[in-house]
Amino acid sequence: MSGGASTMPYWLPAIVGRKKELAVLKNLITGSRTRFVTVTGPLGVGKSRLALECFSEIAPRFPGGAYFCDFTESHDTGRPERSVLAAVPEGWPGDRADMAWDAFKRDCGKGPRLLVLDHCETAGEPLRALVAELLASCADLNVIAFSREPLRVYGEFLFRLAPLATPPRSGSFIELAGAPSVELFLDIARAVRPEFQLNEANVRSVAGICRELDGLPLAITMAAARTKILGPNSIYAGVREDVNDLSGDSAGTFATKYADLRSATEISLCGVSARELTILSDLTVFCGSFSLSASAAVIGAGEESFHRQMESLLDKNLLLTIVRPDGELMFSMLQTTRDHLRRRGKGAGAGARSRYISYFRGLAKTAATASGEKRQQCREQLVQSREDVIQVCRMLIDLADHSRAVGTLHLLRDCSRNAMHTRDERGILDEVLRRGSLTDAERARALRLLGEIESEGDPDLAHRRVLDALAISTGLPDADEVARCHSLLGRVALVRGDLRGAEACLSRATSSVSATRSYRHALEDLARVHLYAQNAHMAQVLGERALRANLDAGDRPGGALSLFVLAEVAADAGEVERARELLTRALSLLSWPEDREELIIGLELLAAVLARTSKTVEQWRQTAKVLAAIIDAHRDDEHPVPSRRRERVNELADKAKQAIGLSGFKEERDTGMLSTPAEVFAEALSGLLPEHDRGASSQRCHAPLTDREFEVAKLVSQGLTNREIGRELGIAEWTVVNHLRKIMKKLDCSSRVFVAKWVLDTD
Repeated sequence: MSGGASTMPYWLPAIVGRKKELAVLKNLITGSRTRFVTVTGPLGVGKSRLALECFSEIAPRFPGGAYFCDFTESHDTGRPERSVLAAVPEGWPGDRADMAWDAFKRDCGKGPRLLVLDHCETAGEPLRALVAELLASCADLNVIAFSREPLRVYGEFLFRLAPLATPPRSGSFIELAGAPSVELFLDIARAVRPEFQLNEANVRSVAGICRELDGLPLAITMAAARTKILGPNSIYAGVREDVNDLSGDSAGTFATKYADLRSATEISLCGVSARELTILSDLTVFCGSFSLSASAAVIGAGEESFHRQMESLLDKNLLLTIVRPDGELMFSMLQTTRDHLRRRGKGAGAGARSRYISYFRGLAKTAATASGEKRQQCREQLVQSREDVIQVCRMLIDLADHSRAVGTLHLLRDCSRNAMHTRDERGILDEVLRRGSLTDAERARALRLLGEIESEGDPDLAHRRVLDALAISTGLPDADEVARCHSLLGRVALVRGDLRGAEACLSRATSSVSATRSYRHALEDLARVHLYAQNAHMAQVLGERALRANLDAGDRPGGALSLFVLAEVAADAGEVERARELLTRALSLLSWPEDREELIIGLELLAAVLARTSKTVEQWRQTAKVLAAIIDAHRDDEHPVPSRRRERVNELADKAKQAIGLSGFKEERDTGMLSTPAEVFAEALSGLLPEHDRGASSQRCHAPLTDREFEVAKLVSQGLTNREIGRELGIAEWTVVNHLRKIMKKLDCSSRVFVAKWVLDTD
């Protein structure tokens, strides 16, 4: 056999969205000691396409020879060595297959060689033995296997291939069009209809298709091929109705080996045990991703056996993993799999649905009543599981359990204003009031919750709702509910600009000390009443009382809102440095995106303070960036924003535009879009530093890192965890994670060890 031989199956068009994966695979095979890599992933994720691209790019680095073997073309799966030999273009001495195989193994020992194996799941146990034999006898042979499941050979390095990244639910045209899954859709659509264009009118439908199909290349190819006869809006509607109703024969030159998506999904379920299928079916109750503890609660299984079965489903790529910023794993299921199981009657059983409801109600109760770290963790889970929370409420309505539906919403409101979209809360409560047989206490609570939802968007409607709730509650032995109604009436009056009416209602709500959320909010609102009435002393006293009450209750967002009141008092008194300190402390109590609404309120205050102190163009640019972030947040906000707040922001934006011009404002807005509101907040706080402090800060800069990034890097070098760093610096853990991402990007590394080494070298 002559050296340098390679076999390339056939030409394919450019691959989309796999640049990073290709780079990692090349590095694993050519730049490390790894000799055997198995690329796994769900059916239709693009393993075969990546296999061809990987072979094309890596083969030239193996002068001894590179061979590509596709086991779907094999007619003798029990003898995988014959398929491997068929992929080698040279002849072999001897007529017998065993002699040819021995010659192949001897030849593989004469220099570096590459063997790429595709569709390994079809070859089974014989291939596993063959790969083990080759790796043991051929020291210079490198193997890359592409399979739906690991081969489980000693020394195997697993590389999980995820679906293509999908676009966000809301964003600019550039953000939506730039997602790899949208790029693939566009490529296929143009192949079958060359004049097809992505524009403002259809980009959201295309983005919706890609999200609905979870970024799965096979499904996106089938959907995009339909542009030959349908527009994106029609395709999106069809996919939402039945995600598996996509065929492969319409893809033209991109035709797949599967008749339709439903048959492909059925193939992916082959080899699943009865118990695994039951678990998978019960897990279809989740709307999106879920934690291991959540899935265990729903399945109700023993820990050890359950963990083994989850690992098996993960190995079969019927479950996927998502790594959170803190390193914890979340699990998810492709929508195609979920929909297929539900439609063939294999959805979650009654027991699983009941446990699912109990799990999320328990989570909401803990989040509403616990304090400290436990409360924060539960709040994060609820915000991340928003669709599940909505589904739980709708399940309770379907079960005619209207009392628990209202109770669940009440718990959610007590722990976070961001756990559910206002539209969904309103819809659930309206349905409960229309259909439900509620007690007077439950009806009063539902009306008061509706009033709270409407309090900032439609204060007149909110006023009527709360008055109805108060009329019912007054006749009941429930002083807390009466106080909640007075607190809410005070807030509505404050939104309407009726300071006298607000003071009267809020004073009633705070007349007796209570541990309820409404009491703490009433203190904050009463402090604002005095602030707007220019009674700074009473605003300060009430703000401090509210702060103590919130922190004693472990209510971090409430504590931040109290600090915002105190910061505004300081800013009105011209104490800018004091205001900056209070805003910094408030930011450390908030998490993104769990405390989205509170962060936006803080940004509005920060913008007002910055506008008062901005003198230079640089300072006005920073102010403009904050204002642009607020305006974008208001546009996408899930909760209505009072007109008074909008008008205030627009006035400040006009001042910023006068100071730096329309083009300058747009420039800062475009820059700010790359950051979260929390990051804009943290960056802008430095703009409130006195001039001499800013100069000292710049002298202490450790290029290419900012001062804060260098502080984080130093604590990393001392071995502190992200949580410990957050506590040390008084910032949230997710803020530490964001700083680390920027640090690693600037230092061009992906390891905390490298960051620590850089700090030691720098110091």
